[in-house]
Amino acid sequence: MALDLAARNGGGHPQVVVPARPKTLVIAPKSVLGVWDDHLMDNTTEDVYLYDYHKRAEFFRQAVNPQRGGYFIINWESIRIKDAEVLRKVDWFHVIGDEIQYAKNRKAQVTQALWKLHTTYRTAMSGTPADNSPVDLWAPLHWLWPNWYTSYWAFVHAYTIEEPKLDKDGEDTGYTMVTGVNEDTLPILHKEMEPWYVRRRKKDVLTDLPDKYYSKITVDLGPKQRRAYDNMKKLMVTWLEDHKDQIVDGDPIIANAVVVQLIRLQQFASGYLQPMLDANGDQVMKRRKKVNKDTGEVEYIEVPQWIMTEPSAKLDAVMELIEQRKGEPLVIWSWSRAFINLLASKLDEKGMLYGKLTGEVPAADRRQYVEDFQMGRLPLFIGTIKAGGVGITLHKSSTAVFVDRAWNPSHNIQAEDRVHRIGQVEAVQIIDIVARNTVDLGKSQKLTLKWQWLQKLLGDEVDYNQVVTELDMSKIIVDVEEEEDE
Repeated sequence: MALDLAARNGGGHPQVVVPARPKTLVIAPKSVLGVWDDHLMDNTTEDVYLYDYHKRAEFFRQAVNPQRGGYFIINWESIRIKDAEVLRKVDWFHVIGDEIQYAKNRKAQVTQALWKLHTTYRTAMSGTPADNSPVDLWAPLHWLWPNWYTSYWAFVHAYTIEEPKLDKDGEDTGYTMVTGVNEDTLPILHKEMEPWYVRRRKKDVLTDLPDKYYSKITVDLGPKQRRAYDNMKKLMVTWLEDHKDQIVDGDPIIANAVVVQLIRLQQFASGYLQPMLDANGDQVMKRRKKVNKDTGEVEYIEVPQWIMTEPSAKLDAVMELIEQRKGEPLVIWSWSRAFINLLASKLDEKGMLYGKLTGEVPAADRRQYVEDFQMGRLPLFIGTIKAGGVGITLHKSSTAVFVDRAWNPSHNIQAEDRVHRIGQVEAVQIIDIVARNTVDLGKSQKLTLKWQWLQKLLGDEVDYNQVVTELDMSKIIVDVEEEEDE
């Protein structure tokens, strides 16, 4: 906001003529639209327009109105809808991309929509601009400096480590895969970015912020849940053996199916899954669209739908923890909407008050839940890591509980930091609930390794003692797009 106000007052580039009614577009995750609205209303005298899908025609009408200036706030998903093409007709003074990693995939519709906006100034904001792989940084850089970062593959060749991709016979396919960060050339990238890239780590600038410390609660699956988990695991192992050749060849449809099955296995570790049945007693299937990142082609896979119920060893552990810490505000995260819905049902059954944040929750309700929790009117805040893990402040609590973790390491760090923010005065405890002899262990190992890549890329310190060997299964999964929440 300070950068924007300075530019509006003529403090930007000397050759930029400030229009009579400058328009600034803020693109942000759904969970923080209200935060932007509140801060802009408090800190500026300009008109502020907050996007509402059901009233989008009025939002777009004001955006193209030459007599209107001010601030227009919209969520990432909505800039890719057909109605939003009108935003391309606006000569924006400033476009601010909050959590710019939402536009990391150069072929995604949301990224393409961002690139087509006309603007004088561009600002990208993120604590984790490359949130899953080193190459995720290219798309934001291309948006900011399109005449400098012109070639995706030139960036890949210059700043990452590539290895030949082999077929099932060990022969070179002619393709490569990114396996790490090129530490020899990273100083060049950092030097290039230095004039306009600012990275402030909390431990360096917020010296009064208390420490985070970690603990683990290990649970054993009950007989019924264990049988269901083991049966799912056996089916998956058999399926992997049957499709081994296609996996080695890098078949994108098979790779997507592997990811879906691994995600499903994670859910079996969190709760008892039952198939969702239609009126005929057949399992309901959902058709999911996937975009091949190499070719840009759209592919579809059929995904069986499930309902999570009890018994759940993790649910029992969460409820026991809530009972032990009665009166203490708690934040509880899961990557799975199914588990959060199960937990909500249990809390309703017990007559407990809570705020809930998933992709299903309307924006107005999200905002109210956060406010009620921060004001002490709600003792519990529960949500999915993807929907609630960015932008909001929950430092009323000093404890964050993770029922499970997202496959993307930066999403987990972001979710942890909802309670570890300016204003927190107590040491923050992060509690992981891990199911013994399940995919939980392998998942945490994969996350540890991937985070090293991102720390190196961004110039952070790396604890090499944390680096572990990847599991064979994780090598199949180069870039998991979580089926956690929409």
